[in-house]
Amino acid sequence: QLAEHMKLSGTQEIIDYKIFQRTIKLCRFFANSLMHYIKEFTSFLVDSCYQLHQTYLQIYSKFPPSLHALVISEAHQDEIARGFLMSLDSLLLPLLAFRPFVEVVLSKTLGKFKSPESSILTFHKELVLYIQRLFSLLISCKI
Repeated sequence: QLAEHMKLSGTQEIIDYKIFQRTIKLCRFFANSLMHYIKEFTSFLVDSCYQLHQTYLQIYSKFPPSLHALVISEAHQDEIARGFLMSLDSLLLPLLAFRPFVEVVLSKTLGKFKSPESSILTFHKELVLYIQRLFSLLISCKI
């Protein structure tokens, strides 16, 4: 929301930009903290896997190219991607390696649909989403 409102000029724009940068740093800190806690306490996450998945999807729905995202400048999109979303993407590696997480996410997703065709389609979409995030993470880390 800060990026959307930063269309002012002069001193106010500089102040807004500093607030925007600090907000990105704070978000990155929270994402890195979450990453640390996930690595440290993975075995305790079994009951929270679905909520963690929904939170992850909800965060991503707030940023472009999501249809629900606010319209912001390309520069701000890049800064958000570099500063925060890259940290959030790093959560995928340990979560995808955590079998209960994958099972819960896929079972909740597949359980929403009655017909096998739509279940397979939904499974495919979820799998493609995770693979895309994983590849973007690997490319950004140059692994």
